[in-house]
Amino acid sequence: MDIPDAERNVFRHNAEALMRDHCQLGTPTQPEDGPEPGPSAYTWGKEIPCGFQFLSVDDATSEGAGQHVPTSDAVARLPARHVITSDMRFRLTRRFGDTLATPLEFTVVGDSRVGLFAQRVSLRRVTGGSIG
Repeated sequence: MDIPDAERNVFRHNAEALMRDHCQLGTPTQPEDGPEPGPSAYTWGKEIPCGFQFLSVDDATSEGAGQHVPTSDAVARLPARHVITSDMRFRLTRRFGDTLATPLEFTVVGDSRVGLFAQRVSLRRVTGGSIG
């Protein structure tokens, strides 16, 4: 099904208007003295609208061999036009319009699921510089 550009823009605008939070995406950068296993820093982009949701224990686990295995702590909806890869970081900067005193940082878990106007990405909380 082909959607006319004008209609597609209205749908995209409406999808983004429902995103009540704001975030930044971090792209990994390598140290200047050569590649090391994993990035030492991230370059953060400008704030973009997003929809953020912490997951309950049941929503955040997958069953394997009769046990629950945590897979993510949260999910975010972002505009589909942004490229998100599993080596990036996600930083929640505003929640329901209020600026967070300390932004919450997450790693991206797996690939995002992209729809026509938005994408959904699974997140895992980074605490004290480590994932957990």
